[in-house]
Formats: sequence, C-alpha cells, structure tokens
Amino acid sequence: MVANAILDSVNTYANRLIRIATVLVDMHLDIAMREAEKEKKRLIGGLIMLAIGVGLMTLVGLLAHAIAIWFIYTLTKSWINAILILTAIDFFVGSIFLVAASRKLSGPYMVQTQARVARTTAKLMENDQKK
Repeated sequence: MVANAILDSVNTYANRLIRIATVLVDMHLDIAMREAEKEKKRLIGGLIMLAIGVGLMTLVGLLAHAIAIWFIYTLTKSWINAILILTAIDFFVGSIFLVAASRKLSGPYMVQTQARVARTTAKLMENDQKK
C-alpha cells in the first residue's frame, strides 16, 4: 500500500513534469514560428526595396551617361565621337574593376578550413595505417 502511494505520487509528479515540458516546447515552437514569419516578411520587404533601389540607381547611371554624351558632344560636335569617347572611358574603368575583382577573387579559398580538412584526413589515414 505504501508502495502504491509512492508510485502514484511519482506518477503524478512525472505527468506534471511531462505536461510542463510539453507546454514549454509548444511555447518555444510557437515563438520560433512567429519569429520565422517575421524574418521572412523582413527579408522579402528588404529584397523588394533592394530591387527598387537598384532599378532607380540604374536609371541614374543611364541618365548620367546621357548627360556625359551630351557634354562630350558639345565639346566635339559629333555624336559618334561622343559615344566612342564615353565607350572608351567605360571600357577603361570597367577593365580596372574587372582586374581588381579577378585579383581579389583568385587564390585559395577558406585557408583555415582546408588546413583543418588536411589535418583530419592525415589523422584518419594515420589511424587506418595503424590498424
């Protein structure tokens, strides 16, 4: 009888703990779902604003080119020369950026990760050779 009473009280407390744990997990899951939804809306809104900004900045660039062509035309009095001069300037500046990007992007990637993978592989091979 005493054993049954002890088992009943342990069972009661275990059920309470399980219910508390379930409530806590459900609460955390609900909060995580709300946060994920909020983050999704934030990211979508940010991407839309980014697209609008890039579009408007592209228009600014096109208008700046039109103004530059007009300015060069007033100096040379030839539309073809104005377009060719601006094209040459764009080609030169673009080439500088492409060379700089090529240098920045060349070379080993993730040096520390590669070193760690090499060490791990060497250790694994060492362990295989010992067996």
